Amino acid sequence: MKLLRTEEILWQKVYTKELKQDIKLKPYPVKVTGVVPRVQDVDQRIQKGAVIFSATLTTGVYFLSREGTLRYIEVLQPIRYVFCLEKILDGMEVRVDCAPETQNYHLAEDTLSVDFSLNFDLEAVIERPAGFAKTLEAKTERIATFRVIKEETDVAGIRFFFEKPDCRRIITVKPHLAKVETKVFKGFIAVEGEISADVFYIDGSGLERHNQVTVPLERVISCNEAEPEQLARVTAAFSEVHFRPSHKAGNYGIMMACRLDVKVLKKEESQVVTDFKHEGYQIVKEELLLKEVVDQGAFSFFIAESYPLKGRNLVDLHGRVERVYYEMNGELLVVQGVIGVEVFYVDENLLSAYRYIKINFCRSHPAGTVQTQVSYELKPRILHLSGVSKDGSIKITSLVEIEYTAVCRRATPVVVDIIPREGIERELFRVEKILDAKTIELVEKNEIILDCPVMLVEDIKGEVENLNVTVLDYRFLIQGGLSVHIYYAGVDGIIRCQKNIVPFGVLGDVKGGRKDMHVRADARISEVSTEIITPTRLDAIFLLSFDIEATCQQDLYLVTGPTVLQNRRYRQVYTQERLRRLSYIMPLTAPALFAKDIVPEVMEKWVEVEKAGFWIGGKLRVNTAYVGRDHLVHHDIDEVEFKFFIKGEEGLDTSRVSLSARPKKVVLVAGGEMLEGEFEISIKNYYLKML
Repeated sequence: MKLLRTEEILWQKVYTKELKQDIKLKPYPVKVTGVVPRVQDVDQRIQKGAVIFSATLTTGVYFLSREGTLRYIEVLQPIRYVFCLEKILDGMEVRVDCAPETQNYHLAEDTLSVDFSLNFDLEAVIERPAGFAKTLEAKTERIATFRVIKEETDVAGIRFFFEKPDCRRIITVKPHLAKVETKVFKGFIAVEGEISADVFYIDGSGLERHNQVTVPLERVISCNEAEPEQLARVTAAFSEVHFRPSHKAGNYGIMMACRLDVKVLKKEESQVVTDFKHEGYQIVKEELLLKEVVDQGAFSFFIAESYPLKGRNLVDLHGRVERVYYEMNGELLVVQGVIGVEVFYVDENLLSAYRYIKINFCRSHPAGTVQTQVSYELKPRILHLSGVSKDGSIKITSLVEIEYTAVCRRATPVVVDIIPREGIERELFRVEKILDAKTIELVEKNEIILDCPVMLVEDIKGEVENLNVTVLDYRFLIQGGLSVHIYYAGVDGIIRCQKNIVPFGVLGDVKGGRKDMHVRADARISEVSTEIITPTRLDAIFLLSFDIEATCQQDLYLVTGPTVLQNRRYRQVYTQERLRRLSYIMPLTAPALFAKDIVPEVMEKWVEVEKAGFWIGGKLRVNTAYVGRDHLVHHDIDEVEFKFFIKGEEGLDTSRVSLSARPKKVVLVAGGEMLEGEFEISIKNYYLKML
């Protein structure tokens, strides 16, 4: 045996996968005497933080036919599995050894159902030179990343009852996820929480009322990749909300569909080198702008305020969250903002009138993470808005939802490479990198044709709707609609309201941008101005500001520090080559004068270990080019299976074997109708010895 190299064992993992296979047997079987599985044509590669394993599962079945003869068939089934890796170092190799076992099988008529257990042994190794150790020191910093392991979706039907004796009619039901806790176990995620349903209804006196119903939520979602040390984040979407009265007055049955989207995350923390000063070493640094999503969630609150308003009838009501900001008070996230409400009504003189009301709000919510570097991105939304005009005042009722995302942004100078790399470790990280953050502006001038001649513009309000961002390459396109509400007095003194939707688009670019980047855009209206051109024509000018943040998921090798030699496992890898002869007779499709070219190729390979040694086999494909008696060049292809027994030696690595073939002697026989050949099969085995 020959010493190939010395390598270090970084980590080892064991996985078990279940596989079911249905096999049609012909001729008609009466009894199955044996099922022998084996794995061949193994291929494995590392891609995007995971190892992709693909192979062919060959199932050999021995069975008795109706004629009483013993039959044998082989069925091939491709298999493919993906295993997430905890750590990837520069130059690391992953070995995957798959051992199939037959758990049980059942014969129903001519169909054999077999349950297999596939046992995977994963091993990560890296080559180490014989004498590479130096005692080096480096300045390090800890970074944390969250990697999405799996995304699962669960749909549940929610049903509950709403009972109010004075309820005459339900206007609408607005459900949302109030509280949620997740616990990750091996193979499943437990979700516990509450669904709050805000019910708006008309009471016996004809007034709008509000009540909130809390429904417990308990779901168990299966996920094969789930492990106890992982995290889970849940978002909910509700649809198909139905309500109908029951036989009892004031009692309603409410039904809805709830879709839970669960992300299984794994938090990975590692030390990375930020500074390294040693003679003889050249370092390569890069300034990283990292973005880490720490927490996500949503909460809602109810607002009911009354304001003086001398009106007889309410015509229209429209509201939007004008601005929102936050501050931290200990472990509480305090959100403050202003809701702007446009009230269009009929006054005491039976004339149309307009008033703009601002509602201030302040609500607190427990913060899941309290850190000095964490900032919150807030996305407010009005779920419900209604108003009742009575006795010289208007009561405005609104249900507001605040979606929040806790984000940690920081600039970190990191060392991506050190030359020479001897004694240096580099690890693969998947980080969310901030490519650019800026504000772009768009001046949108619109010509609006009014329904009636205008004398005075009372107010004009705008709101950005249906904002959509499309990434082109390093450029991106922002599209949306500008909803414009114009309140104006006509020449007859009547206040009117006209609504227009104006589409817009703006093109931006990101330095160093790419197609797979994510661009987040928050739009706001900075300035609004109007100019009356003619009695029925109005020019409205809007200054739109877009806060842009472009990020991308990037796989990056970072230096984690000098190699630490203590408590490491090392082994030596030896190789041994053997030669075997294979004789083969190949029939030709046409009589040959002489052979021109013969190319043997090993197509399949497999290893079976026994106590006394191991069998190594495969399939040899022979490509033959020859000149026939018609003086034309012919090309024939044939395949032959082979296997050799090799006496056992300790430390055999069954996951690594190399087979190659070359022709040794070839002659034409039977008047040129057959080709008799002798091929030399080269077998290269690998043996492991722990140090």
